[in-house]
Amino acid sequence: VLREYDDIPEVRADRDRMRQILRNLLANARDALGTGGTLTVRLKPGLLEVSDDGPGIPEAIRDKVFEPFVTGRKDGNGLGLAIVKRAAEEQGGSVSVETSGKGTGFRVRLA
Repeated sequence: VLREYDDIPEVRADRDRMRQILRNLLANARDALGTGGTLTVRLKPGLLEVSDDGPGIPEAIRDKVFEPFVTGRKDGNGLGLAIVKRAAEEQGGSVSVETSGKGTGFRVRLA
């Protein structure tokens, strides 16, 4: 059980895998936002949502973002979201993405 604060819903998950998921999603949002914008993190029972109001994912790679070595950044290695997907699936969950020219939202569902 991952629960470090009283006001956050209980989530049954591997602490290390969840930490990696959150770190990777937050790093992606930070990189997308640069020096401005809004990052939102929501935790609901069985669901982690991380969204930003950045430029969104380039259309050319939208359907491939969870594949290893796919990146829209010149200095990225394209492993972060592949790791998120693997870590979610290893816990019986899934990850999805919604993106537009006005931001990106990731939803990690846990069993």
